[in-house]
Amino acid sequence: MTDINKIISNQCKIIESSLLNSSQQILATAELISKNKNKLFFCGMGKAGLIAQKSAATTSSIGIPSFYIHPSEALHGDIGSIEKDDICILFSNSGETDEILLFVNNLRKNNNPIIAITGNSNSSLALAATITIDIGKIEEICHLKMAPTTSTTIMMMVGDLIATQASQLKGFDLDDYAKNHPLGSIGKKMLKVKDIMRTDFPRMSKSTPIKDALLLITKKNTGSVSIIDENNELLGIFTDGDLRRHFDKISIASTTIGDVMTSTPKSIGQNEKVIDVAHKFTLYHCDEFPVVDENNKSIGLLDIQDLVEIGITNLK
Repeated sequence: MTDINKIISNQCKIIESSLLNSSQQILATAELISKNKNKLFFCGMGKAGLIAQKSAATTSSIGIPSFYIHPSEALHGDIGSIEKDDICILFSNSGETDEILLFVNNLRKNNNPIIAITGNSNSSLALAATITIDIGKIEEICHLKMAPTTSTTIMMMVGDLIATQASQLKGFDLDDYAKNHPLGSIGKKMLKVKDIMRTDFPRMSKSTPIKDALLLITKKNTGSVSIIDENNELLGIFTDGDLRRHFDKISIASTTIGDVMTSTPKSIGQNEKVIDVAHKFTLYHCDEFPVVDENNKSIGLLDIQDLVEIGITNLK
């Protein structure tokens, strides 16, 4: 029976050794990418092609425009998407894959920087490359020692290291990451009020008749009107709750919203994180908050449904 623990331990040592031996070339590649303002293309055939696709997706997600290109499709027209100075990263364990080498010949004619990720430093691909990341001759985890397993794992880790190091060198931060993942868990945590607030919302002066305010609330499908002065500063808020509290004391036709509004209402800032203000809806028992800038100017409205729509439902 196979000793799985022994295999795992041995594979970990192989992966660590390979990555440590190629670390300087990985860093050199990341530095080249960080200084380049053009696109990045990843390419591979078979299992290596799948790794190339994953690497392109990861690199794009952390701020570097990246694309997968199939070597055969490239030779049938797709190579036209590659411009001068675009960097091409090619995955091939043998370094002798026919489609890859034909693709490389065309890249060299265009003087594109070529990064080779290969297990054969003497291969045609390695010799043609600007930088060669030699992962070494890898013993595959497969019992036949044939199926691409350990080598593709190392290739994937090399791709991840290139992406993360280049992104760090470019100064890509958590706010940038959130912009690229607006519906991911991290993206939601980093969203600011200004990213989801309503900008087409009811605003009126305090001299506006209640009946006009009610018509506008209905038209805009909100539950409140922000009350502003002539400088657009927030003075108060009028809600259907204000109407109910004063209904038996007012005339809908003649009373103004200034007579019944809630003065100095609870408001939120445009640069506050949505996740940080979510609990305020429960804390203050309200469904909407007026949004203000640093000068208390009325600039938006945040409704509890706006949070629900992006999947934020924990409001405690």
